[in-house]
Amino acid sequence: MEALRRCGGNVSDAARLAGRNRMDLHDLLRMHGLSPAEFRGG
Repeated sequence: MEALRRCGGNVSDAARLAGRNRMDLHDLLRMHGLSPAEFRGG
């Protein structure tokens, strides 16, 4: 969640920051009922 906050909801950037695969991060978000849009500003 912190990586997504820091990257403004950008999953690719957050995965890179966390040292994870982008698809793994998408799977984790799905498992926890989260959406990248929740971390975007605006």
